[in-house]
Amino acid sequence: MSHEPTPAGPMKLDQTIPDADLQRARELLEAQTWTFAKTMPWVPHWYSLRKNWARDEEFVWVVETMRRDGCDEIYEGRRYRVMIVGGFKYWTMEAPVGETILVNRKAVRNAVERI
Repeated sequence: MSHEPTPAGPMKLDQTIPDADLQRARELLEAQTWTFAKTMPWVPHWYSLRKNWARDEEFVWVVETMRRDGCDEIYEGRRYRVMIVGGFKYWTMEAPVGETILVNRKAVRNAVERI
């Protein structure tokens, strides 16, 4: 699988998702089935597989919104674009959208969000 890097340049420190998009993202993400990532118990998180979403265009919309309007975070020396929604942080593995097969999430504390 080829990887599409997170956009180069300065770190994007603030999430800039419009309220209506944030609400839509929350509704779509909360409607999904989440599976615990048992192969990484030291980093407790869950994932939702693209193939299990009822509508692929909704999966694509969430990933594109996250990558465009989310904020950057460094994890183990690599920059990821994340999105904070409903007390969870969401991210992908940064493959091109057409090759992205899942969205990850983990609970966050003290998350600053509007929705």
